[in-house]
Amino acid sequence: MKLSFKTFAALSIITFTSAFVAVSANWNLDANYNIRFTGSKVEGTISGLTGKAIFDPSSLKDALIDVEVDATSIKTGNSLKDDHAKGSDWLDTEKFPKIKFRSIEFKTVKEGYEVRGNLEIHGTTKAINIPFQFAQADGKGLFTGKFKIDRKEYGVKGNFMASSMSGEIEIELKIPVTKK
Repeated sequence: MKLSFKTFAALSIITFTSAFVAVSANWNLDANYNIRFTGSKVEGTISGLTGKAIFDPSSLKDALIDVEVDATSIKTGNSLKDDHAKGSDWLDTEKFPKIKFRSIEFKTVKEGYEVRGNLEIHGTTKAINIPFQFAQADGKGLFTGKFKIDRKEYGVKGNFMASSMSGEIEIELKIPVTKK
């Protein structure tokens, strides 16, 4: 089958445009992000976010979030609590220095978007849904969202003091990004 010049030109333009759209959905993670966690008798932040964010609201099938944070960066405002949180009774950061998330699928929901993915904490991986919003303007974007996990489901049992703490932890995300 021979292609006419017009057909070839049209296919070339479509291919070029498709490649440009895919590239324009790639985002660099900004260093000024905020990941907060709260629960009964525990709160703080965690940092060291690295990874990949590909997101275009008009092409959710091509979206990907593959990130990790440095579990050793946990900050509770109390150095003694930080040391306990990093210890073998809690996060055991010597064995499990990273908390990881990798998306499986995205969908539009009433409040914005939802990503289903695998969250790995303390060597245990579980599928979770994270509702989020995404705003963008002038080559910059902001992912925001809140979700809850039960630390015990991830094998984060704690020491004898854990019985006074809730298992449920709320995580709040504010992740600024810039276009690549």
